[in-house]
Amino acid sequence: MPMTHASNHPIHWVVIANRTAAAGRVKRRWKHVQRALDAHLTSYELRFTERPQHATQLAAEYVKNGQQ
Repeated sequence: MPMTHASNHPIHWVVIANRTAAAGRVKRRWKHVQRALDAHLTSYELRFTERPQHATQLAAEYVKNGQQ
């Protein structure tokens, strides 16, 4: 399920993350990553991968729908 953090900023980012990457280090460090995203991106949608090749599928869907 996408989580959206939005403002009136004209640029909207899509962040695709795999919480199980790097032998679970991403999941353990996610609070730090989330703080960095919130500090540097004023408008973004966060999607977590759910299976192998899911990041590729999500990215292709966003490009197809005109989001880059």
